[in-house]
Amino acid sequence: MAKAGVATLPVPSLALLPSNQNQNHFLSYSKFYFHSNSMILQKKSSRQCQFISKSQTNSITFGSELKPKPKPMSQGQEDYDDVSLDICEKIRKLCRQEKFQEALDIFQLMQHRGIEVDIDTYGHLLQGCIVTKSLEDGRRVHAHMFESGVESDIYLSTKLLIMYAKCGKMSDARQVFDEIPERNSVAWNAMIAGYVQHGQSEQALELFCQMRKDGVEVDKYTFSTVLRACAKVAVIEAGAQVHACILKLDFHKNVYVGSALVDMYAKCGSIEDARQAFDRMSTRNVVSWNAMIAGYVLHGYGVEALRLFYEMQMAGVKVDQFTLSTVVRVCVCLASLEHAKQVHAGVVRCGYALDVVLESAFVDLYSKWGRVEDARRVFDQMPERNIISWNAMIAGYGNHGRGKEAIHLFEQMQQEHIKPNHVTFLALLSACSYSGLLDEGWHYFQCMSRDYEIVPRAMHYARLVELYSRAGRLNDAYDVIDKLPFKATANISGALLCACRMHGNIKLGTYAAEHLIELEPQQVRNYVVLLNVYAAANRLENGAKVRRMLEDRGMKIEPSCSWIDIRKRLHVFLVGDRSHAETEKIYAKLDELTCQIKEAGYVPDINFVLPDVMEEERRLVSYHSEKLAIAFGLISTLPTTTFQVVQNHRICADCHTAAKLISKTVGREILVRDASRFHHFNGGLCSCGDYW
Repeated sequence: MAKAGVATLPVPSLALLPSNQNQNHFLSYSKFYFHSNSMILQKKSSRQCQFISKSQTNSITFGSELKPKPKPMSQGQEDYDDVSLDICEKIRKLCRQEKFQEALDIFQLMQHRGIEVDIDTYGHLLQGCIVTKSLEDGRRVHAHMFESGVESDIYLSTKLLIMYAKCGKMSDARQVFDEIPERNSVAWNAMIAGYVQHGQSEQALELFCQMRKDGVEVDKYTFSTVLRACAKVAVIEAGAQVHACILKLDFHKNVYVGSALVDMYAKCGSIEDARQAFDRMSTRNVVSWNAMIAGYVLHGYGVEALRLFYEMQMAGVKVDQFTLSTVVRVCVCLASLEHAKQVHAGVVRCGYALDVVLESAFVDLYSKWGRVEDARRVFDQMPERNIISWNAMIAGYGNHGRGKEAIHLFEQMQQEHIKPNHVTFLALLSACSYSGLLDEGWHYFQCMSRDYEIVPRAMHYARLVELYSRAGRLNDAYDVIDKLPFKATANISGALLCACRMHGNIKLGTYAAEHLIELEPQQVRNYVVLLNVYAAANRLENGAKVRRMLEDRGMKIEPSCSWIDIRKRLHVFLVGDRSHAETEKIYAKLDELTCQIKEAGYVPDINFVLPDVMEEERRLVSYHSEKLAIAFGLISTLPTTTFQVVQNHRICADCHTAAKLISKTVGREILVRDASRFHHFNGGLCSCGDYW
């Protein structure tokens, strides 16, 4: 009869073992023959066989009022005990070899009342459940412990607690914790860590307070875990109180606690306190350095993050994958090619050149820095590529207006039987949009759902709107929006608004802008594009209303800003900027260039205010930040090299025209990365086809 409140499971047959190898591990000690309600255990020797009743319980249910049965006594117990000991030793050996699943499979065959398992073996089995995160096996071991009448000591109880916590069963873990009569710091730490791991940081902090109230001794693991909880809830006051406790108990010198302090303060919004905690550490490891570097990146201090990365190398600390991936993100944000090359060299020196994640990141980095050939070189040299690698390279070609090459790479990807995902098609549609490949883009938009069963998302529809808009088919673009299976998002309305700006369609532009401002009322860029639509149509009165709306809402238009990286140093320029050390040379070069391009037909455009030109910028149209950065790049680099300028907004029409003519006049390729896309200026032309 099955016991009330407990599920009764049949004893598994040998067929349930995953392989013959696992069966042989067990059968080398004994042979099992299963019958309906009994099992014959026959040892290889000529000793007497013994019948053992099959277990009725394979799992335990919390809250049931079961009591363990006494251990059965039967004939041939000595032989039987020898077999039990042999099997337990085999299980422990497999666990020590980290062959946990094999050990758990053997235990599954043992699961009946007659086979004895000692405490040490239970501990090994629970460790296997923890590593494999197998809740089913963990419950089975727990049930067997209960049925066998094993009294759980603090060691086994803590193992059970950790097992349930690792499997996400925090209520079960807490019940085990509450039933431990005398809990030590290991049990408390395990329970607190389980709460933190599963996003229940408030409960973790409450338990820590109870731990201190009960007078339980805390250690470095306690503080490291509790600081993680403070970081997750981002409550700096709680973190400061824990910090005070750390100082009081003299744990601040511990490298793990110190690293956790740095991470906590950074994630709670105080980069200054994080740096103080970092500087006060007498000993630092790679985790400490990573925490501080990641903190700088989190708060947008890319330059400081790179500076600390170089200090880390000079200190002789060996970087790891996390360090390098963090610094790669910094290089992408700063558009710093020289730093990127140095980091890439560090990746090779540290033995991570074969790491598919890092190498894919460098494909993306070089692409975003305009070095598409370098990106392709890294891509081709990768011994193994995943979908991220392919997507990065396809996007790289697309972002630089090389749509045909992006399509060719996609076809190569299909030949290698790499299944595309929604990111792949987003990159592909962007490539078609940037290159004006309307027919190809429409084809791939259709085959997403038809051939690959990928439902188009909002960003895919935004690219389709861009495709039609670039071709001047604004009515078709509007029809796409009108027939959307969901409400138009900001990206979709933004694509239509930008198209109206380029084609001067006031009616559709006003419609798109109103919807966009309704979705994102606090985004200044939406008002800016609408201002440009009105400016292009000479609708000054409407533009004045938009500016008054900005003022009424307390919103300011951020001035245009451009920067260029020369020998690992960023040089930043604003409109009419005269703060640079080489201002005289820069202005002299720009005046010279302006005279040269005027001879080629250049006429300053002071009416087309793109993207968010303030009144003083209109008066200083000849000294916009893009032009100053380009002039500085020309006097600071070799005549045969290509340099890149980064702009925080869309490049204005006047600077776009000037850059095309400058590239033809000086015979050099100039790369400008603005908020919209990349612009390759070469020989008087731009890769965007004058649509951005």
